[in-house]
Amino acid sequence: MTQQEKEQETLDRVSKTQEMVYEMTVGEVMAVKVFTVRPDQTMAELSILMRDNRISGTPVVEDGKLVGMVSIADLINALSSKDINAPIREKMKTKVECLYEDELLVHCIAKFSRYGYRRYPVLNRSEELVGIITKGSIVEGLLKKLEAEYEHAENKAVIARHRPTMRKFFEDVTADEISQLYAEIGPSRRLVLVNTYEARSWEQEVNSTLATAASDHPLTVLADWYTTIEYRTDLLWPDGIHPQPSGGIVYAQMLTAALDRLVNLPG
Repeated sequence: MTQQEKEQETLDRVSKTQEMVYEMTVGEVMAVKVFTVRPDQTMAELSILMRDNRISGTPVVEDGKLVGMVSIADLINALSSKDINAPIREKMKTKVECLYEDELLVHCIAKFSRYGYRRYPVLNRSEELVGIITKGSIVEGLLKKLEAEYEHAENKAVIARHRPTMRKFFEDVTADEISQLYAEIGPSRRLVLVNTYEARSWEQEVNSTLATAASDHPLTVLADWYTTIEYRTDLLWPDGIHPQPSGGIVYAQMLTAALDRLVNLPG
């Protein structure tokens, strides 16, 4: 393959994630459990709500309508000026950028880039608050959609009848099974193998098998989740396995880097 053909292949390659950004709506990825406050509550009450629920900002709602947003920055300012008992209405921001649940996700991402806010309240067309969206919820929603798409494709494929589930794969993966996988997808297909970070008896053996397979097959790239997260376990949920939203962003970045390397492989 010539360099020009490689560049054309890269240009023609539109990732499934990019497609979903243009197809999905804000309502599909927003968080529907929203902590809210009233404008007559105090900043001290806001402090307790943020501490207990580990959030850094929340919508302000009055009579069912969104009237403002208040963040940890506003709380810090209140503490600095010794106004911790001031009503939230005096400290909140009343000019609020909002999104609608039926807006395309690509518009939402553009707003994050344009304004630099960490969260947006989500309204329905009756101007009622129905959710909140953050960068973390976007990543989590995309990962869930990718997983659903994968499972759907697997169920439709003939190969799905012979391949174990993902959990079973990670527990019992062997070199022979990986060889069978290569035989089924064909020698010209490119493949990303993602290793695991999970305190199980099979973890090291599985990761070693995947690393060997990636090394032995020229059209394969290893996405090394173990090394990526080993010293950043604060990005995982308490089970020590599943990434929190911030960890999901790191996971997505790792996969993106692996796909970039895959596209640039010779052959």
